[in-house]
Amino acid sequence: FKSRDYHERIFYSLRFIKTKYIKLESDDDYFLPYSLNESIQFLNKNKNYCAVYGQAGIYSIYKNKIFINHIFKIKQNLNSNDFKTRLKIYFSNYTPKLYYSLMRTSVFKKNVALWKKSKKIYGQKFQRFAEIHLPLTLLLNGKIKVINKLFWIRKDDDIKNRVEFTSNKKILKNDH
Repeated sequence: FKSRDYHERIFYSLRFIKTKYIKLESDDDYFLPYSLNESIQFLNKNKNYCAVYGQAGIYSIYKNKIFINHIFKIKQNLNSNDFKTRLKIYFSNYTPKLYYSLMRTSVFKKNVALWKKSKKIYGQKFQRFAEIHLPLTLLLNGKIKVINKLFWIRKDDDIKNRVEFTSNKKILKNDH
């Protein structure tokens, strides 16, 4: 598939998804198998939840050293039966964690169908809304489980533009 358009690649990929669960991934991020396994087990046992995500970290390589830091630290409880409560809690402290959650394929496909209609209606304006569209529709579809484990580590692309990471050094020194 030759399109460089992110949305078109997502739409195209739907025909290849044959699993119960799906997870979007960036090309330079890492997802931890033990967290994914726990998430799958949880969704298998809890049909009223549509997605699971956990804690996030960020890694950087700077001056031949690896730095890891915890990001998006605010803990959110998204297991309310009321979708308005879930929306308010999540968007009061927005992070992209829900976009990269493990979700039920059936819910993902339904949400992508709406995503496709929205892109058709809003065209290029939709590009800026895409990262919020999927979390928004997931929150409308059902409860979200937040596990208290490292789930995802993303790459920090802006490391060369930052000052020395004293806080990261302290975290690594104390934790390892």
